[in-house]
Amino acid sequence: MCGGANFSVKNISQKELEKFYTSAQAQQIKQAGIFESFFWEKQLVLPISMPAGTQLRLWGNKSQGNNLPLTGWARIESLQSGKWDRWQPEPVDLPLERGYEKKAWFKFKRGAKGILVKNEQDERVYIITQNASAEYRQATGHDREPVGDKAY
Repeated sequence: MCGGANFSVKNISQKELEKFYTSAQAQQIKQAGIFESFFWEKQLVLPISMPAGTQLRLWGNKSQGNNLPLTGWARIESLQSGKWDRWQPEPVDLPLERGYEKKAWFKFKRGAKGILVKNEQDERVYIITQNASAEYRQATGHDREPVGDKAY
């Protein structure tokens, strides 16, 4: 799968960062230029490419009080079979630079694919996964990989 990711914040506005972080934290993130997000963290976000520019959304759902799926990933087979249809998933591009799984970093050549789902009070992004290639399995030891061209 992909338990962590990093991405450039060059195309993410200070205002967008401040939706999730304090002004001081947002400034630190902008100065660093690259941001890392891991699914096990409390405040986890991923970038999505939108017509108005790169925006941030919360990554997946870890809360029982929310009727969105309790995960950070969407199997492509589940999407194709309609299991996500009740949330009206919208395909999105995730401009990720690198992914992290089981202590191994890997590069995305052109980002990853995700879905944006919404309910009455919230919207979240989920990373789309597929069966892992032999190369990904060897690099990470995992049987699922994010959809998107990768380099090892």
